[in-house]
Amino acid sequence: MSTVMNGDCVTPAFGLNERAYHRFFGTPRWDWLWQRSLLKVLPVVNFSERDHAEHGGGDVCDAFASFAAARLPREGMCLVSTSGMWGGLQHVQRGFEFVRGKLYGARWSAANLAQLARRLDPDKPTVAMHVRLGDFSSGREPLEAYRGEFNVSIPLQWFIEIGTRLRQAWGDRLQFQVFSDGTPEQLAPLIKAVGPVDTSCTWPSDVSDLLAMSSADLLVCSISSYSLWAAALSKGPYLWFAPQLQVHEGSWGSIWGHEPGQGADASLTVRSLRAEMNGPSPANRCFAHWPGSELDAAMMESLEQCLSRRRRTADLVRFGVVPIRRAAQG
Repeated sequence: MSTVMNGDCVTPAFGLNERAYHRFFGTPRWDWLWQRSLLKVLPVVNFSERDHAEHGGGDVCDAFASFAAARLPREGMCLVSTSGMWGGLQHVQRGFEFVRGKLYGARWSAANLAQLARRLDPDKPTVAMHVRLGDFSSGREPLEAYRGEFNVSIPLQWFIEIGTRLRQAWGDRLQFQVFSDGTPEQLAPLIKAVGPVDTSCTWPSDVSDLLAMSSADLLVCSISSYSLWAAALSKGPYLWFAPQLQVHEGSWGSIWGHEPGQGADASLTVRSLRAEMNGPSPANRCFAHWPGSELDAAMMESLEQCLSRRRRTADLVRFGVVPIRRAAQG
């Protein structure tokens, strides 16, 4: 948005963040005082979710350009404020590279990622599991009670079942990483089932853990915005807890289909539903997994292809070789 108005991007007030994010992004502890001063001396214009929708929705930069032309002063300075995730991340997709740059440039990211990389086998696909336990509310019973819920713990057994099935199918050709705020005692059954690579880091790892998750060959998500961002920044497939999804006709599921705005014919969810119902083939990037069910065949095929792509001996830039036979002339 700052590029639309050729302005400066003001970071959130990390000095007030309970996780002390100012340590990662180099902002002072008193940044909130400076922001409060800006609010006092500059005219403030708020760009809300409603404004985004009224100015076309879709890409946030396009919507903000329309909003700016209509609402921002022609001369002088002003402060534009905005807040909230507004559901899905489609509207900020063009900013993903900006986000990656900020995360990789954060303090300790490079050092922590180097530590993690030394423990991984570059020839094996990596399965990252994000298990939120500590500050989340406890699970739900029955499973239908998860529908539309966020920031709630998924039963650990769900992760154990997935890990066990993957181990049975792939043996030691896969490697696992478990990123969690749970205690060793809580995670012990999962650790025993998958035998993960150590993910502990010397330095605080809030940022580097997200980057590591986003670079995995398969991500097993928690019901959290942290997992959402890891999946969004990832190029690989990911698994989502099926009971959390809103159920649509034809047994299709969505994360935000329960929201009033996503029930309209013009909403992204309804448009996606129509496209997929008439589409040529099922999805091969994200998979809804029910407890106790078999793993999706398309996901397993994706891992098989990943294993083939990781073969160092067939990778030219890693001293590999490839066939150079000429194709027959037509």
